[in-house]
Amino acid sequence: MGALVAGVIQDESVLIDNSAGFSLPPAALSLLRRLRHFKLHFGISYSPALTDDKYSFDCFALDATSADGGLKDITLAWGGIGGTILYVASNSKKDGFNQLSNLGWITVVIGE
Repeated sequence: MGALVAGVIQDESVLIDNSAGFSLPPAALSLLRRLRHFKLHFGISYSPALTDDKYSFDCFALDATSADGGLKDITLAWGGIGGTILYVASNSKKDGFNQLSNLGWITVVIGE
């Protein structure tokens, strides 16, 4: 049997439209509504260029240079969520996150 996904973290590169001043596209808003309906934990991993005070959901500084600190923040915020975390990132951000699959996370890379 597969792992139960209890939390989803999406990298800012696949979720936020930087050309529109760090705004969420309509499809992302629809996704967020669905995740909340199913009571899944949701977070955004972001680089230091994006501040976490713009959104009402969890934001974690998680990039190749700050992965350890970001993982500690996620553990503190979500605790024992009773399932696996699904991490979604763009192809440009795939390097440096091999350790996430070692933690049992499901990682998905989007793009070419």
